[in-house]
Amino acid sequence: MRMIAALSLVAMCGIQASPVRADWVPPFKGNDTGGIIAYELATTVDARQLAVDHCARYGKVGKFLAGGPHHGG
Repeated sequence: MRMIAALSLVAMCGIQASPVRADWVPPFKGNDTGGIIAYELATTVDARQLAVDHCARYGKVGKFLAGGPHHGG
């Protein structure tokens, strides 16, 4: 019984110590139907080439719809 309690305590401490953030979004995210590139990333790298390379994985062609520093533009 003490062993189970000790393992449970170690597991709970490990879970609480892990750096998990629910508000973090990767700067480049996409799937087979669309995606988004963070404006900060787009100003430092070739965003169109990132999209072309990503779309090629799915056999698709990228269509660039918008570019702006604000959401919902």
